[in-house]
Amino acid sequence: MQSQLLGATDVAVSRLAYGCMSYLNTWSPAEVDATRVANAHACVEAALDCGITLFDHADIYCQTECERVFGDWLRDHPQHRGGIQIATKCGVVFADQPRPGDPPRYDLSADYIRRSVDASLRRLATDRIDLYQLHRPDLLLDAGEIAGVLRELRDAGKVLHFGLSNFRSETFDLVADACAAEGVRLESHQILLHALDPAHMDDGLLDQCQARKVTPLAYGPVGRGKLGDGVDSGGDEQVHRVQSVLDELADSYDTIRSNIALAFLLKHPAGIVPILGTSKPGRITAAAKAVDVDLSHTDWYRVHLAARGTKLP
Repeated sequence: MQSQLLGATDVAVSRLAYGCMSYLNTWSPAEVDATRVANAHACVEAALDCGITLFDHADIYCQTECERVFGDWLRDHPQHRGGIQIATKCGVVFADQPRPGDPPRYDLSADYIRRSVDASLRRLATDRIDLYQLHRPDLLLDAGEIAGVLRELRDAGKVLHFGLSNFRSETFDLVADACAAEGVRLESHQILLHALDPAHMDDGLLDQCQARKVTPLAYGPVGRGKLGDGVDSGGDEQVHRVQSVLDELADSYDTIRSNIALAFLLKHPAGIVPILGTSKPGRITAAAKAVDVDLSHTDWYRVHLAARGTKLP
């Protein structure tokens, strides 16, 4: 597996990451049984076998169970800790938490971030988080307060590097500049990004990542499944157009449709790291071959224009 540096750090991460949101294949803790746990561990091991080193979590995934199950695996395989990077996120609060009647919300207050980091460290069975990302932009966020608590967590050795997730470019700048004043850098921005969504290719987010030397982490990289192998378009005209182009290119590059969708993201000079989200170990193994597909400049535009459905401006 090829690697690249995370943001402006000297940390080498794999060109593909594995997203642990769906490896238990449920959002209900009550459904987590030995079979699901064994499959989750098999997914982690398949990713490792392919050379994937970056594992993406969030405290809300299966209501903390995804972190806990990964932590259990890590306790049994401590020899792997030094060769992987564990990423997780905080900031999303579900309805009725912690009290019945509490609304769903985003919370990026310093106290909430502190408590979330400590809880994730316990569940993940590790003494440090390699990449900690703020999951969603709290409308009441205080950039200076955030910067202060991130510096505190870094100085305590609890978190090595930081990033944001699902932020607008203006809010990213606000937080990044406040962090810089505290001597803290943001190294990543995790966003929904795939070939069916051409807007992000020219809305400035990827330009911002390049200018700030921030690594874009792309979740839903295969169109949230719509560009998967053998998936029908369901009558969606845009999906059908893109699937058709991907299939043609898959024949040309001797690969599969989903790997062309991943190669489309890997081609971008911003250094996008697609996050694989699947509960099937075999799909992880197949997807790892996408790093060997180097789309030509012309073929990249074939995919992009199919998604746009209109001429370039």
